[in-house]
Amino acid sequence: MIETENIFEITHSVFSTMLDLQCEMGEQTDEANTESLNTDHVVGCIHISGGWNGVIQLMLTAESAAKAATQMLQVATEDVTHDDIIDTVSELTNMVGGGIKGVLPGPSSLSLPSLTSGDDFNIRIPGAALVQSVGFQCEGQPMRILLHQSVA
Repeated sequence: MIETENIFEITHSVFSTMLDLQCEMGEQTDEANTESLNTDHVVGCIHISGGWNGVIQLMLTAESAAKAATQMLQVATEDVTHDDIIDTVSELTNMVGGGIKGVLPGPSSLSLPSLTSGDDFNIRIPGAALVQSVGFQCEGQPMRILLHQSVA
C-alpha cells in the first residue's frame, strides 16, 4: 500500500509545479470526511484498474478549486467559469491519480476523471473500501485525497 508521505509528495509536487500553490499536511482521519471542507466543494474521481484496483478522489473546496483554475489557466479570478473549474479539477485529478498509480502495484491504467460539485452530497464507491484519507491545507484551504480499494 502507498504511504501517506508518498501521497503528500505527489500532491505537493502537482500543486507546486502546475499551480505555484503550496500545500501542507493537514488533518488525518480514517474517514471520507467532507465535513472538514465545511462549504461547497468539488470532488474529482479517477479509477485505477490492473495490478491495483480502486478509486482515487481529490476533494477541494469550491474556493480552492477556483483558485487552482486561476493559477492553471492564468486568468483573473472574476473571469473563471464553471467549465474552467471542471477542466482544472479534472486535470489535477488526472495528474495526482497518475502519480499515485505510479507507486501502486502495476501494470495498471487510469480512467477518465469524473467530477461532482455542491455542498450536500455523498459519493459512494460500491465494491470498494476506503483505505486512506489524507488531509492537506493548500493556501489556507482544506483538501483531501481518498483512496478506495476494490474488495470484489
